[in-house]
Amino acid sequence: YKRQVSTQSTGSRKMNVSILLALIVALYAVSVASTGGLVWHYCSSTVHYPVTINNLVLSPNPPKANTLCKAHVDGNLTYANPIKSASSEVKISYSKGGKWIPIGDFTQNVCDFIPCPLNPGPFSLDQSATLPPQPTGDFSGSVTMTDDSNKKLLLCVNFTVSIIA
Repeated sequence: YKRQVSTQSTGSRKMNVSILLALIVALYAVSVASTGGLVWHYCSSTVHYPVTINNLVLSPNPPKANTLCKAHVDGNLTYANPIKSASSEVKISYSKGGKWIPIGDFTQNVCDFIPCPLNPGPFSLDQSATLPPQPTGDFSGSVTMTDDSNKKLLLCVNFTVSIIA
């Protein structure tokens, strides 16, 4: 059984960037992958994270500023129990003059963007957001996703992404 989830984000500039990066990376990470503008990997190669991804399509790729960016993901939740509530924390830095400058930390309630409970098994997800016109360039960061009921780590990912003009 595959559940189809479709969401549309239309918030402030800060919210659009954080939502897009958080959801694309936090929910759709694979072991090591490159989709042109986005590269990510699990924080640890020895930990089995309950959220796994089978396929990711990002359009446009690489992401473009001031443009609607779409992601389609097919994945699997290998967790034994349904996730009734989960949080993601995203830490993002921006490259300026060869230095990484922290933009901030963002905490999101995952269930604000996907219907919960999320049951074990395959899932299919579509997400879109319009990126703000600024800033463009290179970003890096990390994302953790935690089950709120028992604080179990569901996912930890490090990423880099280039957003072009």
